[in-house]
Amino acid sequence: MLTPLPAINWNYESAAHLLNRAGFGGAPEEIERLQLQGLEGAVNGLLHPPKEPEVVDSRPWSAPLDLLGQRRELRSLKAQPQERKAKVKELRREQHSELQDLRYWWLARMMETRAPLREKMTLFWHGHFATSAQKVKHAYAMWRQNATLREHALGHFPTLLKAISRDPAMMAYLDLQQSNTDHPNENWSREVMELFTLGIGHYSETDVRNRPALSPAIGSILSGSSFVSTPRSTTRLARHSWGAVETSPVTTSSI
Repeated sequence: MLTPLPAINWNYESAAHLLNRAGFGGAPEEIERLQLQGLEGAVNGLLHPPKEPEVVDSRPWSAPLDLLGQRRELRSLKAQPQERKAKVKELRREQHSELQDLRYWWLARMMETRAPLREKMTLFWHGHFATSAQKVKHAYAMWRQNATLREHALGHFPTLLKAISRDPAMMAYLDLQQSNTDHPNENWSREVMELFTLGIGHYSETDVRNRPALSPAIGSILSGSSFVSTPRSTTRLARHSWGAVETSPVTTSSI
């Protein structure tokens, strides 16, 4: 058990150390401001930061893509291979540019945030629930995942795990859209138990073949978990065996 720092030892150096560990460091005036809050006030301020809105202005990645429209356009160019090739290159350039802009946006937020611990924990969970933008490809989906991690960064782990298990970017990364009754995709089940929660040796292949919510080992964590569909996905539900299905309208987190 950690021993609390005696109040008498709270000074400029310890305030700077706290900002380095619970955030990304700070300018001299930020350290002085934290020091003046006192040890208890500084800790409470970091654990209960002000709510910061997801301000993205008019970033090109802040709205869902019309993926069906893109596919129709590419199909319409099937008889014109050169034009189709040029269009594919254009779309890939746009994807790369939007992902780069999303990275710059998040770096700026980490530098400017008034909630450094929340932002640092968002970065921590981003590493824990690893999702490759190279595979997901769409900046909008990665941004929505980032917002989900931030929303639950300082909260209840089971709640975060449920939220990320329903995240479109995570589903795409772990190929969950390919899973169906006849050929279930076990990638998601295995990753949830092996990497995200239990670790090797604490689950069985039977747990993998079932869904994690049915595993005795993880049931207490994912109790009541269900697939959340949108009107875009309901036409595909007949091919899947998700158990209980909870429907919801299309929201900003749907892709």
